[in-house]
Amino acid sequence: LYGFKPKWAKAFSHRVQSSGKISMRMQSIAAILIASFFASIFPGSASDVIDASNLESFNCEQKTYIEPSTSEKFHWQCGYLHTTENAGGFGREIKLAVILLTPRDKNSARSAPTVFIHGGPGIGIAKNWSYIAKLSAAASGPFIIFDQRGVGLSVPWLCPFLEDDRPWLDTQSQAQLKKTATSDVTKCLAWFQSNGFDPAAYGTQATVRDMEALRTALKIDLWNVYGV
Repeated sequence: LYGFKPKWAKAFSHRVQSSGKISMRMQSIAAILIASFFASIFPGSASDVIDASNLESFNCEQKTYIEPSTSEKFHWQCGYLHTTENAGGFGREIKLAVILLTPRDKNSARSAPTVFIHGGPGIGIAKNWSYIAKLSAAASGPFIIFDQRGVGLSVPWLCPFLEDDRPWLDTQSQAQLKKTATSDVTKCLAWFQSNGFDPAAYGTQATVRDMEALRTALKIDLWNVYGV
């Protein structure tokens, strides 16, 4: 759009130059009007969207489920945050799947962002972020969803032999659930050891460290925390 000027703006500029009677204040007002004009044509400009330049972009449509109505309410960006298994840049590379939602409403888009921490543990949410977008908190300002390390769309995916969805667990008794959980933990720890993963690098402390790295990468000074 560089160099483009509507006819009415050209005429206004010509009168300013020819008459020399319009004050600097009026010229400032004219500049504001022109800026507002372009803002109305191009809603959701880069200044209204979280800076994702430090993320490795991936195709949202290919890897996640997006409800048709979502596009009416949000701009979205999907990407990976690169970090390491251990603090200080040591250990194997880890990629955290991140979904950035920015409300199309301009006032909401300029509100303080919120980061969403999913429950579980062991189950990601990025793949089905459209459901999370229905929360009222998502519409109140920029909303950041991410899969914690080792789960969902994040890389690597730990203990891949464990199914994401196991509805049959709902039919088990407390004793059966305890037996199943004990078996899963035993198998998962064995998988960690055989594949050279450090179990201590996957937990609450690591999640907090990843959140701080994410906040820094997105150039956010302060954000709200929403957890389940």
